[in-house]
Amino acid sequence: RGRFDVTRFRSILDVGSGAGQILGHLLKFAPHQTQIVACDLSHKMLSRARQRVKSPRPFYVAADMTRLPFADGSFDCVTCGWVIEHLSDPRPGLTEMGRVLRPGGSLLLLATENTYYGVLTSHTWKCRTYSRTELRQACEEAGLPWHEQLWFTPIHRFFRMGGILVEAQKPLAEPTAAG
Repeated sequence: RGRFDVTRFRSILDVGSGAGQILGHLLKFAPHQTQIVACDLSHKMLSRARQRVKSPRPFYVAADMTRLPFADGSFDCVTCGWVIEHLSDPRPGLTEMGRVLRPGGSLLLLATENTYYGVLTSHTWKCRTYSRTELRQACEEAGLPWHEQLWFTPIHRFFRMGGILVEAQKPLAEPTAAG
């Protein structure tokens, strides 16, 4: 139904790949010719991802999400699942992900929401939570306005479970100062 549809992209960066949970989805659903780069701060987690996905297809890069080693506009899509909440301020990470996105590119972002379930998650994983308003504002300030809010299932939506799932898009043209 188009939720987190990765079939339309030719280059995808998975930020905070961890052990490869989202990477496995990307390998399964992205076209075979799509370039996929797995990026994580931890070499150990990238090694776990390699073992888990057992595919020669992704390229693995160890890097900090606030200082990505890629040229401006390198990717059609950036995925970032349950990682941004490990930053005390999401703006540097969001800005950097926006920098490596081409104009019109999409950020597929999953984050822990400040609900009952989110608080339990944040306690377990030692991370922060976000309200939808707060995260939307941070994305807009980083130049990545939300295009669509998504839910895993109607049950997730009803019980406000699963966190914040959004597709943000980098504008086709940078805004110019009127003058």
